[in-house]
Amino acid sequence: MNSTELTFEMPQERRDFLLEDAFLQATDSAIVVPNTLQKALFPRLSTQDTGLLVLTGPGAGRLEAVFVPVVAGSPFDRQLHRLYIVAPDNSLLDDYIYRLVPSIRSLSADRQIPVTLFVDSPEPFCRQYLSDGSYVDDRWNHPLDANVDIAVTHFSSFRSLFFGAGGVHALPGMLERPDNDGQKFDIYRRDLFYFDEAQGYSRDEFVGFVKLIEFLYAEDLDIVVGSTTLPESGKEDLSFLEVLSLPDALYQPPRSLRFINSHPSSGLETVIDLVRKQYFESSRAGIVQETASEAVSCYQLLTQLYPQSVICYHSEQPATDRLRNYARIRELEKEGEGYLLICDGKALECGDIDVNLLITPLCAPESFIRRAGRCNRRGDLASGEIVVVGSQYHGRTIPEARLEAYRSAMESFETPGDYDVEQWKSFIA
Repeated sequence: MNSTELTFEMPQERRDFLLEDAFLQATDSAIVVPNTLQKALFPRLSTQDTGLLVLTGPGAGRLEAVFVPVVAGSPFDRQLHRLYIVAPDNSLLDDYIYRLVPSIRSLSADRQIPVTLFVDSPEPFCRQYLSDGSYVDDRWNHPLDANVDIAVTHFSSFRSLFFGAGGVHALPGMLERPDNDGQKFDIYRRDLFYFDEAQGYSRDEFVGFVKLIEFLYAEDLDIVVGSTTLPESGKEDLSFLEVLSLPDALYQPPRSLRFINSHPSSGLETVIDLVRKQYFESSRAGIVQETASEAVSCYQLLTQLYPQSVICYHSEQPATDRLRNYARIRELEKEGEGYLLICDGKALECGDIDVNLLITPLCAPESFIRRAGRCNRRGDLASGEIVVVGSQYHGRTIPEARLEAYRSAMESFETPGDYDVEQWKSFIA
């Protein structure tokens, strides 16, 4: 496997200005100064013949690192792409929608051309955003339509839609796109497929995932696979891709870890007691329960204590409710306001959420790393606090010896210590 540590040589002053301006415009000013990853990928993803496995820690901004040069085009190369964002089947798409829509609006206004977003699931919609700030719903009903610029979907839906429409041979090379006056112009652009969170597949699913990546790569299509906790075996399976790795240290703000060994029957009581002692009005606390039903039970208890602060966000909520709750969480963060979030593990791990205090049961090492990445995510605190409650294990099956070593390592934090992501990566099978 060819492996390259991500580096970026500072361009000339003008080129650097153009790069920063592209991120500023295409992200609606959410990113003023691109980070190391975004700078490094910018010239790579605006061209063709891309086959990359991008390995970063949580919170590295991979979505924007891919979105901006691919859809907005690079000042280094005006080659444009259509972008397909594909997530594992067990992922929520809320964060993609929340982050992409403002960027698409900004991009449409900046370029004075319509930009169309297709979201395939869980509740499909297709929306074209116009340069005047308005939008039109349901203009097209298929992500392979030439007018669709960005499609967001799950793996199984992507596989069904893509190959059900004739596979790669059905993709047009010269796409007619209407401008705001309804006139059409031709522009050549390639399709780039961004497969996010590659570690999110089960072992059986991962085999089919790799086969699809191999097929698309062999067809000379542009591929980017992103991951935070992909094990070595997964990297070997994708060895035909060029590896770009970014040291976790660049995106690991300080966090402390504490373990509380409570009996399962008293776990919720322990969590409530922790909240009473450590949650205060302007802070942000995240309480993880393993199932949606457990999250609802916890929410019902805590809402009696903190009726103005508690938000319930879990994977089994109707999509409209989830999106509304997720938007509320993110907007409170932007405003510097506090909240008390009750969620299941799936919802937390799929969100770009930033809490001061994270309380979670013992879970699979890869899930634990992703959850920990939501604590002090943006590094605004001197240190965030992660508290693991109970030794009952939840998550993927791992060999008994590895599980016992994992439990033992966690129990060593009954006296609080510094969280080091590398320590926990060693337990991923």
